[in-house]
Amino acid sequence: MKMKFLKKISLRGKFSLTFKNLILFLKNLSFLKLAVAAGVGAGVVIFVLFYLENFFSTKPRWQIYLQKADNLYNMGKLKEAKKLYLDIREKFPSNPEMDRVNFQLGNTFHKLGFIHRACFFYEKVAFKNSSPYFFEARYNLALCYRKAGEFDKALKLAEEMIEKFPESEKIAEFYLIAADSLLENSKEKEAVSFYQRIIRSYPLTLSAQIAYLRLGNIFLSKNQYSEAALFYSHLIKDYPRSKLQEEALFNLSRCYIAQEKIEEALSFLFMLLERFPQSRFLPEGFFLCADVFLKKGEFARAREICEKILPFSGKNSAFAIKVKEKLAQSYEGEGKLKEAIKIYESILKQHPYIEDIYLRLGSLYLKEKEFVKAIRIFQAFVRYFPLSPDIFSAYLNLGIAFHREGIYSGAIKAFNNALRESSSREQKILVLSELANVCMKLELWGKAIDFLEQKISLLKKKEEKVKTQIKLVRCYLESGKLDVAKKKISLILKSFPQNNLSQLFDVAHLFSLAGEEEVACSIYKKILQVFSGEKGKVALCLFKIAKIRQKQGKIKEAISLYEKIVGMLKEKSLKDFSEKENTLINLADLYYFIGEYKKAVKLYLEALTLYPKDESDAWLVYQIGNCYRHLDLVERAEKFYRDLNERFPESVWANLSQAML
Repeated sequence: MKMKFLKKISLRGKFSLTFKNLILFLKNLSFLKLAVAAGVGAGVVIFVLFYLENFFSTKPRWQIYLQKADNLYNMGKLKEAKKLYLDIREKFPSNPEMDRVNFQLGNTFHKLGFIHRACFFYEKVAFKNSSPYFFEARYNLALCYRKAGEFDKALKLAEEMIEKFPESEKIAEFYLIAADSLLENSKEKEAVSFYQRIIRSYPLTLSAQIAYLRLGNIFLSKNQYSEAALFYSHLIKDYPRSKLQEEALFNLSRCYIAQEKIEEALSFLFMLLERFPQSRFLPEGFFLCADVFLKKGEFARAREICEKILPFSGKNSAFAIKVKEKLAQSYEGEGKLKEAIKIYESILKQHPYIEDIYLRLGSLYLKEKEFVKAIRIFQAFVRYFPLSPDIFSAYLNLGIAFHREGIYSGAIKAFNNALRESSSREQKILVLSELANVCMKLELWGKAIDFLEQKISLLKKKEEKVKTQIKLVRCYLESGKLDVAKKKISLILKSFPQNNLSQLFDVAHLFSLAGEEEVACSIYKKILQVFSGEKGKVALCLFKIAKIRQKQGKIKEAISLYEKIVGMLKEKSLKDFSEKENTLINLADLYYFIGEYKKAVKLYLEALTLYPKDESDAWLVYQIGNCYRHLDLVERAEKFYRDLNERFPESVWANLSQAML
């Protein structure tokens, strides 16, 4: 006894001496060193106190360790608690509270997120029926099995507990674990049955509230919005103080958004705002409403919502970017492209690696004819995102921007890159069209022909083929290959689709210019056959043929055609016929040529009345005077000659009329 006492005294003395030395040492330290030393000293003091408590305590050491570990666990210091619990297992394997230690280790690892480790310790308690922690351990073990993806184990354990303890206050929670395990194991029907039983048998439990939410989510995922809304509505109505109302209100609004019942959706979102003003669901809910308004074309309402939720979306968060995109799209929808451009530019300034923004901004630059900016943005895209699935679109639009800016070499290079990146027949057709257009612009007829031939080989629709063949005929004509052009046009005329009229008119005109007037006439006659019921197109074809016959000197045929047109001009549908004046003048010229001066003067006067300020007035006045002169109506002739000299003194016809006077 004396020796033990002396050892204690000696220990106290050493401690006292060390402490005095520590005080002297600290006096010589700077403030920073003093702070560090103080921290170390505090740790030493805690250790010493713990040591002394163990030294002088009458409690068993394992109990002191367990008490300390429980205190740390309750304080949330899980790592420190875990270490002490594991020390107890190692140092005191025979202590009577080992079940508690294992249970607490399971809880600690569970909270730390180490689910499999938690299962290991729960299993040591859960299958010992004599343990006081048996029930709780089994419940927690079932939860951990489910979280670990071991759904069969979780279900089996839950069903065993339901069978053995049907009257337990936690039985609803076991039903919930069973239902969740079935759901996550893709056994939806069985899960729904369990959820419904919870609602029916245990309506006052938290599990019932969760069951309502789960059932709503199941039907929402299946796009059965009415059924989902029913369960969410029950949760909101029957459990007014439930925290689950937050998610239920949000999902209920989603149901109405999906059905485009935006007013109902907004009413529940405002209810969510009132009850949970800090809800994380609010911005997304309103965002979804804005998206629907955009799709419905209600751009002002979409913009109003986006502007309201933007301040709550986080300054530079991913969600804030999405909101800004929708805001820009609302401006796009209203045609306010400059405002949309500003928003996209601001996004790229802060986040220069968002693919979609580059493409949207580039397309807006194209619409605004800011081709240089479009070129820059698409060049940046192909540089930053060479492996993007949208690389084809970027090269294609880059080529279009170059083409419209008149940088044809850049356009050809970009289009060739787009052709290399094309992955579908449609994409190849699109690029070949653009390449052909550039080559036609540069009058590179041979290359244009090559690209158009490639395009035709890919086309399937007859109408599209004919449209491209007409363009091909033009290239052959421009390149001087008349024989090939004739063969191509004869094939086209055999099966002519109705939607390529304007191009066929152009080709006929080109044949006429090339001296192939009969080919041109055959084209116009084909158009007449196809559009026999459309007066405007018929009149135009007749005019074109009449003009060719007039040029060929086939006067009678030309007069007959022009007379047909004049007869048609009385109809209201031809009130704005583009060649009305030329028809009257040409027919009058022909009558004058064959000496039918009465008919000629009547037509000249009609043309002059319809178009009194036209550039051809001088010719008309001169010809009217000539007609009256030939009809021996001298006074009338002199009147028009004088009128010509007064109105058009510089005209060549005025000089000629003076000779007549």
